[in-house]
Amino acid sequence: GGPIPQTEAVIDAVRRAAPGFGRLQEVGLREAILATYKAAHIGDDPASWSRPAPRLADIRELIRTALHDPARRLDHRSLSGVLAAIDAAFSDAAFRGEGELPLGELLRAGGHLDLSRLSRSAQILAADSLLRQIFGRLRSQGVATQPGRYRVLVIADEASILKGAAILD
Repeated sequence: GGPIPQTEAVIDAVRRAAPGFGRLQEVGLREAILATYKAAHIGDDPASWSRPAPRLADIRELIRTALHDPARRLDHRSLSGVLAAIDAAFSDAAFRGEGELPLGELLRAGGHLDLSRLSRSAQILAADSLLRQIFGRLRSQGVATQPGRYRVLVIADEASILKGAAILD
């Protein structure tokens, strides 16, 4: 939990989804994500982790604001690169916030998600994000009460989209 592991998870996913994502863009994205967590009053205190996490739109807005700040003129190229990388990585309709996946219902009733209509980058980001949400929800429920029983079974066809994902470490 906390902003730092969540930030590193997003950066890991963007790095895998956008191969041209460079070190300067990584630094800029890390700074932007951490700043949005701070603005949402989410920090190292676990009590703050139940607050709504920043959304992609919050990160984009912070970067756009920084691009118009004369004091950040030297960062303009790097910030433009960050914005271009996240816009490219998250350009798929799945990331436009037109509907949310009911994770609780998915975990309760089961289901099938077909990511095949998404771009390769979107598949990487969606699979990574979904697994993080599932694992986070299950961790919050504590230890399984019946040893040997699974709470959830996740099968990933085309699992190559998860290759190198930190979530699997």
